[in-house]
Amino acid sequence: MCIKTYLFSSFQEIHKIYKCAGSQKKNTCGSFTLAYILNGLGFISHNKHKIDEDYLAYLSGVQISREDYIRLEKIKKNIQEGNLSPKEAEKNFPDVYYRYELPYSEKDSEIGTSCEGIIRACEISTDNKMTAIPVPSIRNGVLYFTEKRFSQLTRFIIEFRKNYSFQIILNYRTDKLLYMNSKNYNLFNLFFSKDPVKLIENDPWAEGHFVSTCGIIEYQGKEFYIIRDTYKNKGYEGYHIQPADILRKALIRNDDREGGMLFIIPENYKKDIEKVITEMGFVIDTWDN
Repeated sequence: MCIKTYLFSSFQEIHKIYKCAGSQKKNTCGSFTLAYILNGLGFISHNKHKIDEDYLAYLSGVQISREDYIRLEKIKKNIQEGNLSPKEAEKNFPDVYYRYELPYSEKDSEIGTSCEGIIRACEISTDNKMTAIPVPSIRNGVLYFTEKRFSQLTRFIIEFRKNYSFQIILNYRTDKLLYMNSKNYNLFNLFFSKDPVKLIENDPWAEGHFVSTCGIIEYQGKEFYIIRDTYKNKGYEGYHIQPADILRKALIRNDDREGGMLFIIPENYKKDIEKVITEMGFVIDTWDN
């Protein structure tokens, strides 16, 4: 049986942006992911603001740590005093320099990007031409990403990926995935191993994380998601492949937080997508990540 690959629409356009984007800043996985998707779809600027990681972090209300906030204020003071240019700040302090004011929090659980924030940033930056439909894996203790339902969702994604021109952002727990930088991580072990977790092992990094998926591979009745990570040192220049059921478990998270999928779609397809998703037994709702 041959390997079938189902790439999402605008794959090449988004890839061109992605491959030149570097890696995310410290707390911006959601806005970083949304930025290269929107840029690849032709949304480059909004009200004279460049649609990028910084602007979308600002729109989505990304919170940074108090420590990083203090560092950022010192950097901006140096810029105001003429001791540093914005370009130098971007180059010398890539993890903590943002062009916009961002709030801070002293709680680790509140640092970073929220599901609601990504939806808000998507709609504002595109003047509501695009929106994001949140499909939680688990919500208020109810599991929606069962094996059966997730399989149905995967088939829906394969069959309708071009009809509705959607992109998908994932929010998962990283240490539930296969370790994409393992010496045993390769296509042969992915496709043929009876126990890939035992052979390849899980990713040692343990965090809630936003990334995108750009397509699905099908081989001998099994599906595998192609992941575009926000870190280019993951997998092959940021791309890695995860078996569908392993990804399903990562989306469920089981870390006292919730995960799920965000369908980034043209606004005029919203009702159609929501109807199909709810008919499959899912709910449309944001989640606590």
